[in-house]
Amino acid sequence: MTRLVSLFGGTLTDTYVQVVKENQVIIAYGAGINQYRLVVDKIEHTKNDYIYHLINLNTKEFTSTEIINPLSKKFGIGKYYDDNNPEFIDAFEVVVLRQEAEGKASAKVKADLK
Repeated sequence: MTRLVSLFGGTLTDTYVQVVKENQVIIAYGAGINQYRLVVDKIEHTKNDYIYHLINLNTKEFTSTEIINPLSKKFGIGKYYDDNNPEFIDAFEVVVLRQEAEGKASAKVKADLK
């Protein structure tokens, strides 16, 4: 079991507890006013924690994280789920997004090889 402490936010995150489900929309906050949305593509359970594999809804790129906090406890930069009104995307739409993201990743690998 892994527990992560944020000294700045004064929070404790237990990564051994699954907090979101597949196809759930996540809101990410970056530096400044940079905000974007992701969808949970799949969830991997390891011996110590959960790893959430995400797809950016705008850029169609893959990313992953171990930490997703409730939006009601938002504190700065990070990935958050709406714990009051969770939003989900249809599973078929997520499959289409995954195919687009895989195509984009494949094209990037081919471009890097040239």
